[in-house]
Amino acid sequence: MEFAKLSAPSLKDLFVQQLQGMILSGALPVGTQLPPERVLAEQMQVSRTVVNSGLAELSEQGFLEVRPRQGTCVADYRRRGNLSTLIAIMQYKGGVLGKDEIRSILEVRRALEHLAAERAILYASEQAMDLLGGHLERMAAAPPPGPLERRRPRRPPSPSSTSWPWWEGTASCR
Repeated sequence: MEFAKLSAPSLKDLFVQQLQGMILSGALPVGTQLPPERVLAEQMQVSRTVVNSGLAELSEQGFLEVRPRQGTCVADYRRRGNLSTLIAIMQYKGGVLGKDEIRSILEVRRALEHLAAERAILYASEQAMDLLGGHLERMAAAPPPGPLERRRPRRPPSPSSTSWPWWEGTASCR
């Protein structure tokens, strides 16, 4: 029988987890100014190196905004976050997203889809637009889906397939 190696989190990881928890729980609301690194290190009884590297990681994750000579404050992670932010939120909440996080993700998706469609319209060739028009005509002429088809939507073809010709030649997909 094989056993997995056990490892304890580093002080930096514990520092990051504690600040993430305080930010996500609302104990440190958006816009809150953090104390200087020296004070944080003294209060948490860790080295300034741990604090400095932890703040840098939290900044990369979108939780903090580090302003030279002005200090560090809690960033609006829902607006400025990235994939690391989303992963941290999911880990904090046990893998479950709340309504606000889902809404934020859907807003980003809507914006990206709009941008992609706009670029497809601008850069698609005439041939690609003709093919798209044919697809749309066939979809309009098709009978409405039955009850089972409504429950499980069809997967769209991959952007690289010939069924999506309007993507060909777009600057955003090269």
